[in-house]
Amino acid sequence: MKIEKKLRKEYFEKLLAGEQNCDMKLADFECNTGDVIVYKEWDGDTKEYTGRTLEKTVSDIVRSPRPRTWSNEDIEKFGFMTIYLK
Repeated sequence: MKIEKKLRKEYFEKLLAGEQNCDMKLADFECNTGDVIVYKEWDGDTKEYTGRTLEKTVSDIVRSPRPRTWSNEDIEKFGFMTIYLK
């Protein structure tokens, strides 16, 4: 399955350069090993997509209940997941 997700410019660059091989997302969507994530680069300053995309295949998923990046309401509802990519 292909999944489209927004990714801020600084993290997009790290994935593109091979400096990062995982992504932490709020677990508010279905994602499984073998799925392809199509990352759409997002400029947080302009609040617009840049037009660049990057496809990565999910190699593993680790789920956990309590990061501090999202609201307590969203964390309680969804938890979060770390997605490993190749």
